[in-house]
Amino acid sequence: LFDNKGVGETDGLTPNTIADMAKDTATFIKALGLEQVDILGFSIGGMVAQELALQEGDLVRKIIMAGTSP
Repeated sequence: LFDNKGVGETDGLTPNTIADMAKDTATFIKALGLEQVDILGFSIGGMVAQELALQEGDLVRKIIMAGTSP
């Protein structure tokens, strides 16, 4: 389970854009040593998942978007 910086129980300042949230997500996934992931994005997380797929297409295998917008 992943929370962006400044969200939930994480420290730091929350990024101002979805694109920056996606960059943080990619950094987290790569730090775990994962080469490809399936993502469930809820609400803003669905928008982050879409942006992540645009930025790091090879990193994302499947996306499930729940309660999100395009």
